[in-house]
Amino acid sequence: MIRRPPRSTLSSSSAASDVYKRQLLHRACCCTAVTPPPVDLTHVENLVALVESRRMKRRADGPADDPVVEEQASFCRAFNCTLRTVWDKELKLIARDMNDMSRHPLGKAGVDSEGRLVIPLAQFDPRQPQHSTPGCATILVPAGVGQGGRIWPTIPLVCQYIQNLFAGCDQLPSSCRMLELGAGMGVCGLYGACLGLDVTITDNSQLLMELALKNIELNSNMFMSAQPPRVLFLDWEHKLETSPGRFHLVVASDVVYDGVDIGLLWKVIDTHLSRELGSQFVLGHQKRCDPEETDVLFVSFCELSDVLGFELVCEHTWQDFFVYAWIRKRTDPPNLEPASEE
Repeated sequence: MIRRPPRSTLSSSSAASDVYKRQLLHRACCCTAVTPPPVDLTHVENLVALVESRRMKRRADGPADDPVVEEQASFCRAFNCTLRTVWDKELKLIARDMNDMSRHPLGKAGVDSEGRLVIPLAQFDPRQPQHSTPGCATILVPAGVGQGGRIWPTIPLVCQYIQNLFAGCDQLPSSCRMLELGAGMGVCGLYGACLGLDVTITDNSQLLMELALKNIELNSNMFMSAQPPRVLFLDWEHKLETSPGRFHLVVASDVVYDGVDIGLLWKVIDTHLSRELGSQFVLGHQKRCDPEETDVLFVSFCELSDVLGFELVCEHTWQDFFVYAWIRKRTDPPNLEPASEE
């Protein structure tokens, strides 16, 4: 069981602005630490090597890369402006229409066979009622967004966790800064802004950043925050160039999968997560291996978190979907740089 730090560690000079800190601290310190499932391999290096070997085998046996994920793909996919209930908030979201997997000419506007408007994303103006009414338009989005235009199943679970963090708070948590990594459409960030958080949404795709900005415009009347979420480019190899400071909450959904550099992911988390008491990294994760198999990459992700000074304090499971929360075990920054050779 995690010991509760003494109350004196919280600032008493501004009680109102520290409400969210007390709530974060309460949630972090009243949960039982969760140990990742045991595996035979004991070293992170061996785990990563195993993942790499499996990835190379699939690459050799599998089909060629799907052009849908290519940034310069010369066609569009169909997206719809729909009402989606994300945990307890009804949001307007431009989301990928998984029922329409056909390819569309790049940037061609018009009317489809059902009489609906067909609008390229760049021309979509959420302020026009004929555009923003859910279900009345098909938005053509360049295929380079790949899977970033989907609402992944763990997103509502992450939003539920965020809502529970601040349940019962009398004050809006406007001084709590939240960062969403690999945000795609920015749904978790939108949800945080609806609760009043100071939100920064990030991704490494300009197309997805444009999509997130459109979704922010669609939901501007829902935000309780002083300003709408900001959308910034972040490729994980560099620190944010413009930032309001370190973040009390860093969240991500479905960012741990084959091909992701988990060391680089932990580095960006450590760089941007505040060292204030109660600050957390919250991750939504979907298990993608067979039930009898160990989720090797995720186990290595958890083991690496322990090496870098983070402690897993909460786990919530629903079917094959998980939400995890980590806090720092220590205040001294871990050394993430390789040792120099003398």
